[in-house]
Amino acid sequence: MRKLLLFLLLSAALFLLTPLSTGTAQLNGADFPHGRIIDDEIFTDSSTMTVAEIQEFFESKVSGGACDRNRPTYNDDFPPPYTCLFEFQQNPVTNENNYGQFEPDGTPSSVPGGISAAEIVWQAAQDHDINPQVLIVLLQKEQGLVTDNWPWTRQYSRATGYLCPDTAPCDPAQADFYKQVDGAANLFRFYLDNLDIYWYGIGQNNIYYHPDLARCGTKSINIENAATVALYLYTPYTPNQAALDNLYGTGDSCSAYGNRNFWRYFNDWFGSTSIENGNLLTIDSYDDLDTSWTKTLRLDARGNGDDELLLYGVGDNGRGNAKLYDVAGDGSLSLLTEHTTWRSNWDSIIPIDIDGDGSSELLFYGVGSNGRGNGEFYDLDGDGSMSHIKSHTTWRSNWDSIIPIDIDGDGSSELLFYRKGATKGTGEIYDIDENGSLSLITRRKSWLNRWQHIIPLNFQGNQATELLFYAEDISQTYHIGANGSLSLSKSFSGWRPTWELIVPVDIDGDSYDELIFYDQNGDGELYNVHQNSNFSSIRAYDDWSDVWTNITPLSLYDGDDSEEIFFYSSVTDGPIPTLSNILIND
Repeated sequence: MRKLLLFLLLSAALFLLTPLSTGTAQLNGADFPHGRIIDDEIFTDSSTMTVAEIQEFFESKVSGGACDRNRPTYNDDFPPPYTCLFEFQQNPVTNENNYGQFEPDGTPSSVPGGISAAEIVWQAAQDHDINPQVLIVLLQKEQGLVTDNWPWTRQYSRATGYLCPDTAPCDPAQADFYKQVDGAANLFRFYLDNLDIYWYGIGQNNIYYHPDLARCGTKSINIENAATVALYLYTPYTPNQAALDNLYGTGDSCSAYGNRNFWRYFNDWFGSTSIENGNLLTIDSYDDLDTSWTKTLRLDARGNGDDELLLYGVGDNGRGNAKLYDVAGDGSLSLLTEHTTWRSNWDSIIPIDIDGDGSSELLFYGVGSNGRGNGEFYDLDGDGSMSHIKSHTTWRSNWDSIIPIDIDGDGSSELLFYRKGATKGTGEIYDIDENGSLSLITRRKSWLNRWQHIIPLNFQGNQATELLFYAEDISQTYHIGANGSLSLSKSFSGWRPTWELIVPVDIDGDSYDELIFYDQNGDGELYNVHQNSNFSSIRAYDDWSDVWTNITPLSLYDGDDSEEIFFYSSVTDGPIPTLSNILIND
């Protein structure tokens, strides 16, 4: 009598009760997050599953492992044979489907122009930028379609509860599976993009427990994010204590289960609905980038705050080759310009801003034919073309590091030069004018001679540079005064001595840098840097590739101020370069 009870007693959009989840460990109702049911980044990640993975999931979840097609019915309105979700097809144009149609050998019939339920779910997810896992869970919590091994036609026509209000009949114009799935995904996207026009929004809201409004009352909930608003707009009730106390069963007469079941199924099937701080979300990957590049650099050729990506290495012609790419908000690369005749022995290529206009210039440094250090400044146009500013041919040839800094926070770069020396390290700070001429600000001859990394970063939020000095046995943070003076903020010992890369990145768009530490054991660590120079761990990673050679932050035109991370390996047969977000639960 399961279906009879389901349809006579329960409203599909609100009250669907389905069998206990197949999750290995049951959740605790006390953990239900009324104000943040699912994080935005998870809700809108349309890349989580392929069509094949969705199809495999549908096949794995059907109750009993097979479709009970010829099960005797007690309701003549829904006779067998039944078609399960994993074998369902529909033509989205003609609306023809294969429900109840089978070949003589028992295999499901095909529909001309038909696509599978998995394809319908995947396409709706792509079209509306909604996680396909969200739509899968919606199918289950609304109609139990994922696990049901003898679903009725009515479950397909109301598959997601789209335009099926609790207090009125469903819209007959939307009564087919394709329209239900696509309509639900489209509605979620509309909610997310138009939060300001609805009765629920981010902030404090009174959410009803049940359609019997006067009897069952409301709960005051601080909704924290857009995805949770969308869920409450779609299913406008929150579970009461009775529903949470019996998370895998029924509550009382004022219990509603829609959002409870959404949270329960998603967690049991796909993992947490909350991002763990520091989770990496792949935006794009680039299997067409070869391994010849030795340097990957961020720069802003247009001065609009959106970075371009410069790749440099030695080409087959023995010359320095470079490609400058525009990086779209979705991570796609488009080539702006290519250079094939640069010098092949540049030790450093340094993006700087010598005039404070927000657009990048480039400083090239290497040993020239005269045995001296050569430095060349170039201006960049928005299309990546270059014009020469100034050449220097008598610099030291043994600078270990040249670091762009901003000691006064005015947006124009100064340069810090460092060499290790035999017994003492030397540091020199120079001002640069718009013509590429350098004037000494300060020279220090008594620095440590074993600094492996000198990292410019901003942990005060004022755009002026602070510095992190790193060696195997000691690390120190310094504030730089406008006159080039350094004042020690904090010293550290006991850090891992094998960090290959230390990368400042603003992962949350608050203008304060976080730090990524990486060594080639495949270990990474992400730290928050506080204004008092204390470090606090956000996330440790032990599953990164052990052959990343470059980790480069990029600021993209993607609607927020946070920076993304470009991972690249110059190792033959190494991992495919990727662009990722580091997610922070705010």
